[in-house]
Amino acid sequence: AGPEIHLLNLSCYTNLEPKKYYDSAIAKLKNAPVLPYVLSGINGLHMAKRDENCSKLSLQDIRQLIFAVIEGNPRRLKDVNLRMLLAQNYYIGDEYAKSMQEFNAAISFGGGSDAIKEKFVTQIMAKKYSDAEKTINELEEYALKTGENLNIVSGWMKDILVKEKTNTDSK
Repeated sequence: AGPEIHLLNLSCYTNLEPKKYYDSAIAKLKNAPVLPYVLSGINGLHMAKRDENCSKLSLQDIRQLIFAVIEGNPRRLKDVNLRMLLAQNYYIGDEYAKSMQEFNAAISFGGGSDAIKEKFVTQIMAKKYSDAEKTINELEEYALKTGENLNIVSGWMKDILVKEKTNTDSK
């Protein structure tokens, strides 16, 4: 599926039509092991879409590529990076609740403090401040459980939350 994913990325920036590459990519992803190159390519498609550089593919199209990876490689069901990618994809598509479900899955599958921080940033962008407060608590509980020193990160998150709430209140 690597060449197809590469061509899909090119279609975002050229006059290539993605349809035939997309269908082939889906079929191959469902029936073959997936190499890191392919996952990186799917991530590149997501970033191009996020940055509004890929009008030929929808968020749903990119999501279907991720689902095809999981279908063809069931062990990837618990892949933290894919779950984080799905979470971001859902958030960009204004599906906040599904985004949070995917962040929580990533955390439960071992995403650790990185997944928790990403979840927090998404909540701040969505102006879901009460959720962000709970995520700070989640990070602190994670730090206690793992022994990881996250005091600086926790302090940063609290500062961001206060600043964002203050900016919202002053408008």
